[in-house]
Amino acid sequence: RETLLDVVTGQAGIVVGTHALLEEKVEFFDLGMVVVDEQHRFGVEQRDVLRGRGRDHLMPHFLVMTATPIPRTVAMTAFG
Repeated sequence: RETLLDVVTGQAGIVVGTHALLEEKVEFFDLGMVVVDEQHRFGVEQRDVLRGRGRDHLMPHFLVMTATPIPRTVAMTAFG
């Protein structure tokens, strides 16, 4: 509970966690960036959950890292 309070008030400047951070009960003070490891486990539905949780209800920036990129990511990297 204390940690969730730190997240919602902005006391926690950086939050590291699992998919549990996608639950409705987790509110962010100012979600500006999301770093995702293993893209194939983090799809459109998960990104939609975070839509609107950034400052002024904007989509936060995403940095996606993976050792095994999905074909779409390879194409986007190669061809823009």
